[in-house]
Amino acid sequence: MGKNNSDRKPLVLCVDDDIDHFEIIERFLGESGFDVVTLNEIEQALDFLKSSEAERVSVILLDSIMAYGYGLNPPYNKRVTNDGRHTGLCLAKDIREGRRNIRVRPDIPIIIYTNIRNDNGFKEKAKNIDLEILHKSTSIGDLKKKIQSLVNKWDYQN
Repeated sequence: MGKNNSDRKPLVLCVDDDIDHFEIIERFLGESGFDVVTLNEIEQALDFLKSSEAERVSVILLDSIMAYGYGLNPPYNKRVTNDGRHTGLCLAKDIREGRRNIRVRPDIPIIIYTNIRNDNGFKEKAKNIDLEILHKSTSIGDLKKKIQSLVNKWDYQN
């Protein structure tokens, strides 16, 4: 896991409920030499991360807060924000702790991609999880550079 075969492009898993936003990212990253899988619900992400295809993932890009989806199973139906939405931080924490039969390494690079700017509660929850936080106003070029640097660093370490 982690290392990419020379004939395979790095795979970026993007999970966000804003489909239009991630279609733009998917197109740009695809044109920049990445394979991209975009999903819009935590349940879909969990199913994917339990599949053998998850072993190809080089970087995970998660929205910080996503609309509450239908049919969410525990613990995601319980781990919600005050307005009834759950966060990508829950999934990031599960990945780091090796929970839920996820087939990516716990040290895989994770980027939380958020519109939250000054929410100290969010930053407090995120500080004990090894991840990067980028604001959605970050240019697509800077996002690509960050993803590429994480892919390079992670492949080098592994």
